[in-house]
Amino acid sequence: MILATTARRIVAPLAKHANFGVRTFASAPNNNSIQKQPQSLVEKIKAFVAKNRAGISVLLKQDVPRYRELKTQPQHLLSRRDALFVARVRSDLRTLVPFGVCLLTLPEAIPLLVVRGYVPSTCLDASDVAKARAKQRVNRDKIASGLWTSLARSETINPRSLLAYASVRDLAARNRAEFEPSKLQWKQQSFALRFLGVSPYLPTPLFLGRRLGNACTRLEDDDRRLAREGLKDLTLDEVHVAAEARGISTVVAADVAGSAGGREPTRTQLEASIRQWIEMNTDPTIPKGLVVFARITQYAHLTRTNGGAM
Repeated sequence: MILATTARRIVAPLAKHANFGVRTFASAPNNNSIQKQPQSLVEKIKAFVAKNRAGISVLLKQDVPRYRELKTQPQHLLSRRDALFVARVRSDLRTLVPFGVCLLTLPEAIPLLVVRGYVPSTCLDASDVAKARAKQRVNRDKIASGLWTSLARSETINPRSLLAYASVRDLAARNRAEFEPSKLQWKQQSFALRFLGVSPYLPTPLFLGRRLGNACTRLEDDDRRLAREGLKDLTLDEVHVAAEARGISTVVAADVAGSAGGREPTRTQLEASIRQWIEMNTDPTIPKGLVVFARITQYAHLTRTNGGAM
C-alpha cells in the first residue's frame, strides 16, 4: 500500500529524536501506567514525539495488517465493529502522510489538527479525545442556539415541529425538495457539517452539499447495522463514539460543569437520542438535510430544558 509505505518513511526520522516502545491508545492508561509529568522543554518534546511515534507504529504494525485482511472479505458480511475498524484505518491512512510531515516540520500545529480531526486515531489518548469533544460541544451549542433562534422568528417552521419523528416526516412530505443537501444554502450546509464534526471547507454549495449527503449516507449504513445488531452489546465508549458521530454530545457544557444541571448524559439518554436519529436517517422519505436540521433542533431543545446536559 502506497500510503503505508510512505508513512514508514516518515516514521523512520522520528526514531532519531526518541527511541520509545509502542503503546496502544485505544483506551486511557490506568493510574499505574501514568508517568511523571515531564518538567523541561526537552522532556516534553521527547514525550510528545514518543507518543505520536508510538501511535503511528500501532497503526502500521497492528492495524494495517488486520485492515488488509478484512478488506478481502465481502463488506456486507462484516460485523459493525469490523466495518467501523475498516473505515477508521482507511481514514487514518489518509491523514497519516500530512500528519507525519507536520509532526516533523511544524509540531506546534498538532493541537489544532487534533481539534480539526486531522490526526490518526492511534495517536490520540484520552485527554486528546476529551479536549476535542469539549471543543465540539462549544461549537454545537453555538450552532444549535443560532438555529433555534432563527426558526423561532420564522413564520414557516416552528422549531418544536422538528422535535418528534412524526412531525419531521410530515414536514418532509410537504417540503422535501427544500431540504435536499444540494438545495440548501452554503451557510446552512456549512453549519450542518460542522455540527456533525465534518470539515465544511469547500468552495461551492454543490461540493458542500455532496459532502453533507455522503456523510449522512455513511452514517445511514452504520445506522442499519446498529438497528440490526442493537445497542445493548455496545460498550459505553462505543455508545459515546456513536453518539458523537451523530451530533449528540457526550460531555457537559463548560459553563454548567459541576452544577446541579450539569450532569453528563446517561447511557439511557444517549441510546434514546441515537435511536431517534436512526429512525429519521433510515427513513427514505426524509431528506438528509432535514435529518440534520431536526437533530440540531432536538439538541437545542435538550440543552435548553436540561440545563446543558446534552
